[in-house]
Amino acid sequence: MTPGTTESIIEWTRNWAAVRQLTDIRPTLAATIAVRVGRGGRTVEHFVTTPGLDPDWLRTALLAEGAQPHTDWITIPLTDDQAEQPPPGFDWARADIEHLMSLEPTTSTEPAPVDGYTFTTEHLGTGAVRATYKSTKDGQEAGSATMLLRDTTGVIDSVAVHEDHRRKGLAAHLMRHLHNHAAQQKTTRLLLVASPMGKHLYDKLGWHTITRLLIATVV
Repeated sequence: MTPGTTESIIEWTRNWAAVRQLTDIRPTLAATIAVRVGRGGRTVEHFVTTPGLDPDWLRTALLAEGAQPHTDWITIPLTDDQAEQPPPGFDWARADIEHLMSLEPTTSTEPAPVDGYTFTTEHLGTGAVRATYKSTKDGQEAGSATMLLRDTTGVIDSVAVHEDHRRKGLAAHLMRHLHNHAAQQKTTRLLLVASPMGKHLYDKLGWHTITRLLIATVV
């Protein structure tokens, strides 16, 4: 965990919600930001903004705020000495530890698009930029990533490469393209939440972990 963790979590959460067009977002007395999601297996996701909260207090506060056991997700930032398992009163919502990461983007030489694919970018109505790879063989989407820039901070979300097209450099090229675009727009910091699989790539690209995240439910 690094200094400024709470501020980074708040920035990430608000911009993540904007990228996904989730407009029902509010701070709570349980030291969380509650975002109504309504898909992906969760009704509301509570992003805990303060690492190291007492789990008994957190559970009681969440229930008092109306958190629904088993259907609302709780994203809990872990301190350096916390075990990677749900605290008492919580259970796994997603059985992987994720990582909130940051990068100061700089302009670099962008590799040529990968052979056998077409590479395009589009500007979405949300203000985000979406970079996409499609197979020239069948025109199907092989990989994509979305980035939203606000002032001097940006978030990258929904980085995905179809399993049939992995290990060909698509994800690395998508990320480098977004890094360059962010740097050209004078963005000073990018944030993302990495899965265990994605973290290996982001480490190689110069991203740094701010905090580990445990995705839980109240029980």
